[in-house]
Amino acid sequence: MGARCRYCGRQISARYPLVEALTAAVFVVAAAEFNWTFAFAAACILGMVLVTIAFIDLEHLLVLDVTTITGAVLGVALALAMHRIVDALEGAACAGAILGAIYLLTRGAGMGLGDVKLAAMIGLFIGYPLALWTTAASFIIGALLIVPVLATRSRGRRDALPFGPFLVIAALLATFAPLVLAAPYDAYRALFNG
Repeated sequence: MGARCRYCGRQISARYPLVEALTAAVFVVAAAEFNWTFAFAAACILGMVLVTIAFIDLEHLLVLDVTTITGAVLGVALALAMHRIVDALEGAACAGAILGAIYLLTRGAGMGLGDVKLAAMIGLFIGYPLALWTTAASFIIGALLIVPVLATRSRGRRDALPFGPFLVIAALLATFAPLVLAAPYDAYRALFNG
């Protein structure tokens, strides 16, 4: 039968406890990584917004303005409190410009405007150059995850696929394991400088 809402009696989807568990996991990792600092608050807020966005995008193929705008307002407030507003705005401009250019070049066929706003919001939290690496990583993660889906033929090449979850995964890596995203850039730089 499964769990049911005590008020309306409808069955509760497994998605809701999963969202809550993932959000709690983000909070625990943030506490372990950043202690009780503004960085902890930023990681918790970003993680909570990203988990919400990922699940909505997976189900409805939408990145809602209410989530990205709320996240952006909180990102700006935290950047001001942490005295890193210039870095935050550079990150937002970088990520937003890259995805915005793709949106314009494909006339919205390859990228939704919600993804552009999401990238800019993420940039506010992680700054530059992490925003650049995160954007690049989202395409790599997307390719790695889409190929098996296409190989199993559960989705066709012409079917719409959400891009938001790939940005979310990359942004969580940037927040909690930035060296993973920086490694390819560092290796490339070492190759030409060494």
